[in-house]
Amino acid sequence: MPGGLHPPPELLKAWQTDQYPHGERRDYSIVVIVTIFGVLAVTTVAARLWARIVVNRNSGLDDALIVVALLFTIGLAISVILGSRLYGFDRHAWDLSFAMAVKSREITMAIEAHYIIATGITKISILCFYRRIASGTVANWFLYSTWASIAFVVAYMIAFLGTLFFGCSPISAFWNQVDQQWLVTHAGKWHCINEPGNLLAASSVSIVQDFLACGLPYLLLRKLQMSRRQKIALTAVFGVGIL
Repeated sequence: MPGGLHPPPELLKAWQTDQYPHGERRDYSIVVIVTIFGVLAVTTVAARLWARIVVNRNSGLDDALIVVALLFTIGLAISVILGSRLYGFDRHAWDLSFAMAVKSREITMAIEAHYIIATGITKISILCFYRRIASGTVANWFLYSTWASIAFVVAYMIAFLGTLFFGCSPISAFWNQVDQQWLVTHAGKWHCINEPGNLLAASSVSIVQDFLACGLPYLLLRKLQMSRRQKIALTAVFGVGIL
């Protein structure tokens, strides 16, 4: 919206209808979903570490990275839960006070930061796993492609964390721009980049990286010496990654 992300009070009032009454709140669905998948993530990583460290005794950098990614994923889950229950994600825009709208924007920054780091490190962990299993078994071009993909993900993380934290000048404008009173006292003293456009760009790049990370194993499978049945089984396993 001109002058800030939070629409002016008169526009919020115009948006309010009987279909979306004042005081309506979301239920706990988001909290339940985030909790279920958070527990699944922790359980899966714990099982992986048990298999790698205790059973096979062949842990590597990819295992350490997935633990780091899990920590940021837990931070992401906590941020989403806090936003959905305490910081205004569970109510209509016209029910937010300016103070709560500011808190909502603060937790939004935390969510975006945790998301970029968690997904980025997860992809790097997967790519490091490819590098480990492919070392000495396939042509160098595959290893070079893996390293190039890792560099791509690192560049993505640096670029979009940079636009997140430094896209507004001063940085506090990221959350204060939804406060109409702050806008009046700081007119002409702040600037932010096009946030929707930046989010769209970040999402698009992330999706491309997802397909790169999931597509590389199929190039590897073509070179591995194994039966057709085994290749089909591994293809199905890697296909879960695309899902």
